[in-house]
Amino acid sequence: GGGMACYDDSSPNIINVIIDNNIVNTSNMYSRAGGGGISCDYESHPTLENVIISNNTVNLLSGYDESGGGGLWCFDSDLTIVNVLIENNTVNFAGCGMNTIGGGGVFFKSSNSIVDSTTISNNLLSSGNNCNGQDNIGGGGFLSMYSNIVLNNVIIENNVADFAGLGGGMYLGDSSPTLT
Repeated sequence: GGGMACYDDSSPNIINVIIDNNIVNTSNMYSRAGGGGISCDYESHPTLENVIISNNTVNLLSGYDESGGGGLWCFDSDLTIVNVLIENNTVNFAGCGMNTIGGGGVFFKSSNSIVDSTTISNNLLSSGNNCNGQDNIGGGGFLSMYSNIVLNNVIIENNVADFAGLGGGMYLGDSSPTLT
């Protein structure tokens, strides 16, 4: 995570915080990279309340799997997100050969998180190449794979999955979200 990393069963309460203008640059080929603003992995359970996650970037090289989340990257962790603004975050990936890449704003994989009264807007998933046939590349605003996310009173607007991605606002794969 460019701004913060939550790993190994950590459970911080992140309240009234601004996480802005952080960058994750990847230089080696491996999987599970991301979270320009915040990354959460290995059974972490943070609570985010009244938080702004903005203007963060993840730059990926080809060959990365399970990566992205310009604002927030969550893998094998369950978050509680209340009254959060996730905006103007970007995932840039160069090349093809990647699997499960996306979430310009938010990336969830193997997660059962709760998102309430939150706005995910003006985020971008951008590729320098047209990677037709790639698996699970998408979600300008939000990517969810193998997750059961509860979204209550959430606004997802003005997000873009550029060039090779699907789902400008939201990309779902093997997920069963609840939207109310």
